[in-house]
Amino acid sequence: MSFEDLRRWHIPRIRLLVESSVDMIAVETIPSKVEAMAVVSALNEHFPNMPAYVSFTCKDDNHTCSGEPIFDAVCAVAGHHQNVIAVGVNCCDPKNVPSLIQKAKEALKIVKSDALLVAYPNSGEEWSHETGWHGLKTTANANHCLEWHKQGARLIGGCCRVGPMQIGAFHRTLRSKGLIYE
Repeated sequence: MSFEDLRRWHIPRIRLLVESSVDMIAVETIPSKVEAMAVVSALNEHFPNMPAYVSFTCKDDNHTCSGEPIFDAVCAVAGHHQNVIAVGVNCCDPKNVPSLIQKAKEALKIVKSDALLVAYPNSGEEWSHETGWHGLKTTANANHCLEWHKQGARLIGGCCRVGPMQIGAFHRTLRSKGLIYE
């Protein structure tokens, strides 16, 4: 789909969320820079006061699922759109998160953005429409979330097949270190 097609497709969906009085839009599991830019462009034009965060799904430790470097994708959305308050990655293998966070952090510095960093990977398995989840499970643990926090991530959690027990462990670990502010 083109930038304009993506933009038009997302506007009614965003409108429904805004009309439901949400506090923020989660633009998540985005596979490409162009789709992220289309959504954020729609937000800026039609909903300029609505904060959002953008998280990309990535196929390895450097690229979005559509193949662009994560650095370029983060620069594209964080450097040019006022309502992006956080950027990062989700629904990716936990083992790739440190490299992805580092590249996103470098991009934020280049574009002089004070956006927060987001990290909430999946279980590390891969999804196939034909066979379901497969591959090795490398689910993140409490030590991972401490590493991500040390790298600068401030919105930390889990995506597909990361459950309440793991998220609770993240919370307890970060809280025990005084890294959660309630």
